[in-house]
Amino acid sequence: MQTKAGQHILIRRMVEQDIASVYQIEQDTASDPWDEKIFLSCAKIYDAFVAILADNTVIGFGIIVVYDNIQEAHIINLAVDINWQNQGIGSLLLQHLMNNKVNKIFLEVNVNNLAAISLYEKFHFKRVGIRKNYYNTKDGKEDALVLLHVPALQAK
Repeated sequence: MQTKAGQHILIRRMVEQDIASVYQIEQDTASDPWDEKIFLSCAKIYDAFVAILADNTVIGFGIIVVYDNIQEAHIINLAVDINWQNQGIGSLLLQHLMNNKVNKIFLEVNVNNLAAISLYEKFHFKRVGIRKNYYNTKDGKEDALVLLHVPALQAK
């Protein structure tokens, strides 16, 4: 994929050398950021991916847990470097995460994160619930929308 600025973007598996960059993106974008140990663990046990430039600069990441036994998945984190937002990288990462043979994909998103909600709804995620006080913020707690994507419904 190429960005609006003509940069070529590649999606590949997250490796240990990516963790510092992923952590920085998380620090810059999340109200209650994960620590580096969580990302290192996720890179080892889940399907974790990074969006990179040709020079291997990490500009975004996404992590999904796939439960093969029940044919469901849970997107647990997705973020794009603030300098690369609104250039299609979030869409590219989301499409990559959704490329699983599952019946349902769930995720939570902060009720105030309108850009992320818009992205997920563009990919046919539907609002199915609210998790009260799910996110910690500097001002207290905020709710999360629970979103669901059912790929079979999109094929019709």
